[in-house]
Amino acid sequence: MGLSKVTINVVSGLGKTAVEDDSVSGLVADAVAIEGKLVLGQPLAVTSLSQLEALGVTRQWDLTNKVMLWHHAAAFYDAAPEGTYLYVMPVSTGTAYTALLSASDGQVKTLLDYAKGRIKLLAVSSMSETHAKLAAGIAAAQKLCDYMAARNRPLSVLLEGRALPTTAGTALDLHESTANRVSVVVGNDAAVASELEEYESYGAVGLALGTLAERSVNQSLARVKSGAVPVVTAGLSSGIADGEADYTEDLLEQLDDKGYILLRSFATRAGYYWNRDYTAAPLTDDCASIRMGRTLDKVVRIIDSRYTEELGEDYEVDASTGYMDAAVVKALQSELNDAVMQQMSGEITDLQVNIDPEQNLITSERLVAAVRVVAHGIVANIEVSLMAVSKIENND
Repeated sequence: MGLSKVTINVVSGLGKTAVEDDSVSGLVADAVAIEGKLVLGQPLAVTSLSQLEALGVTRQWDLTNKVMLWHHAAAFYDAAPEGTYLYVMPVSTGTAYTALLSASDGQVKTLLDYAKGRIKLLAVSSMSETHAKLAAGIAAAQKLCDYMAARNRPLSVLLEGRALPTTAGTALDLHESTANRVSVVVGNDAAVASELEEYESYGAVGLALGTLAERSVNQSLARVKSGAVPVVTAGLSSGIADGEADYTEDLLEQLDDKGYILLRSFATRAGYYWNRDYTAAPLTDDCASIRMGRTLDKVVRIIDSRYTEELGEDYEVDASTGYMDAAVVKALQSELNDAVMQQMSGEITDLQVNIDPEQNLITSERLVAAVRVVAHGIVANIEVSLMAVSKIENND
């Protein structure tokens, strides 16, 4: 029959436990070994940039070796506060996304196993991946996400979308994919992109990762009230930057329509902001946004933590029916409801837990529950009707 476990199936529904740390993140990036300090393929955990720098991973080390491990980690801590856990996997340059993300023997899985399921957000960078290989990378990332979700260790993945085509029309339409836990970042910091030829086509996954780590699960990457990101001039991984003739509002609109994550500006605000928090999935998907996936994933982890306590437990049943006692059913419903609502106060609107009382534990040894979540909505667009009038009518 196999080991006892809690199985949680997240289904389409829109058409006290250990407290979860939603900010725990992972970063996979190209590197070169540093004797006695940094071993390729060997994960490590830090809570500050200075801990990486103590190993010899510095800005100059990045430039000398033409890699971006330090940069992505520095950008992460530019957005996320010091003390935030960042699990790091340094890998050999030239390793394909499909190899890194293999659910059987990829180095990303090694990192996830090392973190013992604590990682909720993961950024994967590669100096060698091209846009032509992006679809395969997205598919591999989603397969790994599905593998982890089946073990109640769900996560959201940010892929670096390197070498975006200069013409948006030839870029992959991410909404035609079905990878609702994978997102692609093509926006970058133009100042960083200009430092080396190898940096020109990078995507700012470290910065996006840190932005998400700093925010609660229900908040969008594009939340303006959180403030501008620490970028002086925004660019794209196609090699163009704000202020250049080819960098137009129309281009950004086209890339936004295709589901890419990039940086944009507002006429009435200084600085740059993320456009949206798309995943590589149809807009009709319940988890077409990172925030919705993160919200459901947090519910999954709380359910797993609370109901794992029930595995192997015995309960008295009604002798005349063989069904669970009504008081037990009510207690199991209310305890899970309380656990989720307490840990997700301000992050979800409401929760409903239903357990069919007509379940025969003696014959099935299986408890089936249905959980429905009402998430928060966000304001993505605002439409205002404005007119000049001679007087204001009182409609009270």
